[in-house]
Amino acid sequence: LSLAIIIFVCAGTTWSLVVVWYLMMVQLYYATGHQPTITGIKLEAGFVGQHGEMVGYKLVLAGLLVGINAFAAQILLPWMVPLFILWPYHGNRNGHKPFSISHIGISILKLLFCQTVKLFFSVLAASLHRRHLMVWAIFAPRFLYELAFVLIVDLVLMLSYLYTTSTSGRHPSTKIL
Repeated sequence: LSLAIIIFVCAGTTWSLVVVWYLMMVQLYYATGHQPTITGIKLEAGFVGQHGEMVGYKLVLAGLLVGINAFAAQILLPWMVPLFILWPYHGNRNGHKPFSISHIGISILKLLFCQTVKLFFSVLAASLHRRHLMVWAIFAPRFLYELAFVLIVDLVLMLSYLYTTSTSGRHPSTKIL
């Protein structure tokens, strides 16, 4: 993670940096022991900190905990994209050019493009292997996970972009042109 911080702080948001950020997101998903299969869902996470019967709000809380456990990388890393883009411009002291909101927008679009390409190839694999014996065990769950990843990353990037643009003008050093 510190390498990504250095890369985003020292350079602009080129394609290679966005691809590295995307690969870190994918690697974090697998590094935490997750697999894109239905049986790979870690249901134990839903019972953390809970005791007694699972009724009412506890079921919703359990589902939320399982979702946060499964999609932590797809929530945390896209939320930090505007932070790492704004970081070099904080205070505008070192002779940086004035910041434009298009820096964040372009980086977000590049990250969404990487997600969409992976989803496209997952759809392609599922459609090519539709008669395969293991289509429901391997290809269909993979497609569903990729679809969930795209939807979650889209939602988180949209919320982080809205949050960044709504709070940027409150402090003079973070004013966006």
